Amino acid sequence: MKELPRATLDEEIDLVEVLKFIYSQKGVFVIILILSLLVGSFIPFFIPKTYTSSCTFFNIGARSQPSPLSAYSTLLGVASSDSGKLQAIIESYRLKSLVATHFLKDFENELDAFYDNHQNKDADTTENRIRFIVGSLQLEKNITLVKQKNDTYLLSYTSESPDLSYRVLNTYLTSLEDIYRLLDLSVHKEIIRLLDTPTLPSSPSSPNSKKILKFSFMGSFVLFGVYLLGVYGMRLVKTKL
Repeated sequence: MKELPRATLDEEIDLVEVLKFIYSQKGVFVIILILSLLVGSFIPFFIPKTYTSSCTFFNIGARSQPSPLSAYSTLLGVASSDSGKLQAIIESYRLKSLVATHFLKDFENELDAFYDNHQNKDADTTENRIRFIVGSLQLEKNITLVKQKNDTYLLSYTSESPDLSYRVLNTYLTSLEDIYRLLDLSVHKEIIRLLDTPTLPSSPSSPNSKKILKFSFMGSFVLFGVYLLGVYGMRLVKTKL
């Protein structure tokens, strides 16, 4: 019978020892797993909940002759694809200011308190109030437009209030029609055709508890691996010394 080289036997012995060592540390793994899942369970309680209202639509305006989107994007100095033009309109301050005017009453008390304490009393103008609302609603970053398959678009707005998310998104759609009229385009033409209308969010879009627990579970294996490398490495060093 042919004997195996000494190096091969040492490697097999080392592998068996490693497996035995890993098995001997199963109690540590269970502790790490439980702690990771507990941390993952508590994390959502420390993260503010946000709610997202969305709608899906066709860009009908881009198919008309002439295109309303082209007309407005030209005013904005934008020359790109239909999706780029629609994105420019959604992100334009003109549309955001139209949206903000619908919320002047909602922010009236907050605005009055702000300008009562303002050093410059002349700063209390309608334009500044609109800018304040645009900033408070975070319209610069909380409204998103994504082009999907089959030439459909997904428009979403996220906030810490489900009712506010729903109202702002509906106001965005109404304000798109207002932009239409401001440009003296035909009222009978459509700029968008809704497939899925905005809905009132029933559950938060963030934090995602399931995703957090999934990462916590995966993280427990990583932590256990780091622990094994550290402990077994120190053990080998002591053995050689």
